[in-house]
Amino acid sequence: MGLAPIEDSHQRDGDAVPSLFSFIVFRRENTGGFVFNPYLFNEIALDDMGMRIIEHCNGHFSLKEITGIVADEFSLSHDQTERYVYEVFNKFERYCAINWRQQKRKHSKPIPDSMHSYPYPKITDCQARNVGSLLAPLSVLWEITCECNLKCKHCLIEAGNRERDEMSLEEVKKTIKQLAAMKVFKITFGGGEPLTRPDFFDILDYASRFHFGIKLTTNGILVDDNLLKRLRDTNVFSVQVSVDGLKQTHNAFRGDKKAFERATTALKTFSDAGYWTLMSTAITRYNVNELEALVDLAVQCGATSFKPSPFVPIGRGKENVEELAIAPSEIKNLAKTMLRKKEEYKDVIDMQIDGLFPWLFEPCSAGISNTIEGQSRVGCSAGVSDVVITPLGDILPCPFLRNFVAGNLRKNSLKDIWNNSDVFNVFRNLQSDQLGGECKNCEYVPYYCQGGCRAAAYTGGGDLFAPDPHCWKDLI
Repeated sequence: MGLAPIEDSHQRDGDAVPSLFSFIVFRRENTGGFVFNPYLFNEIALDDMGMRIIEHCNGHFSLKEITGIVADEFSLSHDQTERYVYEVFNKFERYCAINWRQQKRKHSKPIPDSMHSYPYPKITDCQARNVGSLLAPLSVLWEITCECNLKCKHCLIEAGNRERDEMSLEEVKKTIKQLAAMKVFKITFGGGEPLTRPDFFDILDYASRFHFGIKLTTNGILVDDNLLKRLRDTNVFSVQVSVDGLKQTHNAFRGDKKAFERATTALKTFSDAGYWTLMSTAITRYNVNELEALVDLAVQCGATSFKPSPFVPIGRGKENVEELAIAPSEIKNLAKTMLRKKEEYKDVIDMQIDGLFPWLFEPCSAGISNTIEGQSRVGCSAGVSDVVITPLGDILPCPFLRNFVAGNLRKNSLKDIWNNSDVFNVFRNLQSDQLGGECKNCEYVPYYCQGGCRAAAYTGGGDLFAPDPHCWKDLI
């Protein structure tokens, strides 16, 4: 049966049988869990009731039966449960997760364990110290090689030549199997320039056997019709292309006279081919006055998203920090410009500008207190829901925190590293009262601002708890 039309689940017959599409992945956590559609590239968080509902979407239970099961397990009235079940199914339908059947599947399948007997995964000592931490990453950024065909002034891994002991194809495949077993949802392949790796399509082909959402980051130099044709045989869904200025600026920054033309052509080519495309820009002293034009360029190229991020001095960027770094006052001015462009193109392109502290233009809402229980954690997804794999198999919480090595895949499995690394423990327990300087008592933390970028704070002075040097709050 084909995909049923999206409609309000209240209108469905109670005998209708919901069945998950084969590409949908769901994962239980200590509380609740997630459901993931690799073709939409974002996961939906579910509570315990939502998880019990999706566990019964196997073609063997009718809508009426699922409502009764959930009502019994959670000791709720039928009316309460029915309203909730319909709400959840409407969400599943919008997420293209459910196929409705008129009859139950004929072959037998074990009934899912009840809520009271469900075998929850064993919680490690490290997880016990991190209430609410996930049982596995949601997303992995994989620096698949150090090799690159450009010499960018800000490169965080100082890419150029391939390292002699980079992970082999067999090691990569072994790790991909680990990610699939852990039900990691998304993999972003980067570098270096991933397309320079001779066996990169072998890697993509293997990863495409599993239900990952796959994203490719590239500088665009090697993108042509043949590559595009080859990519169609993989499960690559999203492509990110870096454009760090208009033509003259980008070419000088990247060290290649054709870099701008190749990058913008690649961005348009992927957009025209139907990929979700992201144009990313590292904001530097060279391009800070070109960002408005770059937004227009992203729209002209058909990009789905535009993400400008302040330069962070790591890798080769440390050698060029005086040349590239921008002041908080420049970020303030840029934030105002980007907010205006966001409104101008609100129905055209997704503008990801949180790194510019745009909320500082609005007064903090009265009545919000930093002392509300459970709302004091700061930091981003680094080591909390995301990890980085380096070309040599090191596991990092963030690509900009190269000194925080949680483990190595040649010594331990990713599952062991994720569950037991004290490095991740640090990032999962960052609290607002640990921050120093202006951040410590800032009324915007942790509700509007999660304490800024901890990587920017650390690289700016070696203090993980220092204020983000890009914040311009003291200029208000």
